[in-house]
Amino acid sequence: MVRPQAVNPRRRPRQARSRATVARILAAATQVFAEEGYAATTDRIAQRAHLSVGSLYQYFPNKDALVLALAAAHLESSTQPLREVLRPGRPSAVWLPEAVAFVTAQHAEGELHRVFFDQAPRVPELVEGFQNAQAEIARAVAALLAAEFQLADPARTAGVLVALVESLTHRLAGEVPHGVLQAEVLRATTAYLDAAVAAGGR
Repeated sequence: MVRPQAVNPRRRPRQARSRATVARILAAATQVFAEEGYAATTDRIAQRAHLSVGSLYQYFPNKDALVLALAAAHLESSTQPLREVLRPGRPSAVWLPEAVAFVTAQHAEGELHRVFFDQAPRVPELVEGFQNAQAEIARAVAALLAAEFQLADPARTAGVLVALVESLTHRLAGEVPHGVLQAEVLRATTAYLDAAVAAGGR
């Protein structure tokens, strides 16, 4: 297992030039990981960023540090829009299609997400970050369900819905066309929610 300190950035960019360099490195890492998977090397990433590998190592000690930084950026870019989609007072006929559309769109780069979930070492920070984000989304979904329907266990229903979206999307992203993925995930989650509502308090 990679030690937590081994994936922390070596230095925090404070000046505009340093921040621009880090942004170049992360943009290059996104491209190279998406093309080559976890087999991508820091040499290839530095080359794509038009930097020496020594310059890359000034900010990131190894490949796993880059994966963690990209995953953290992914979480940040996805969690806030979902909070808006799942804001209180919205009916499931509105928020469920919007949530499915957003999540499937976020996973359009299937290879990059395979790096995060299937190929990279299970760095504790990475696992914890995704678990915390999923738990936050499940709580928001549970609150919406409880406000709209009479369910025996809104938290359980929300957990299954979130797991359906996540698991189906991660399994099929990059393997089927995006439009098909979105339609099938929505079909599965709608059918499950309809069944849960029909069961009512049972």
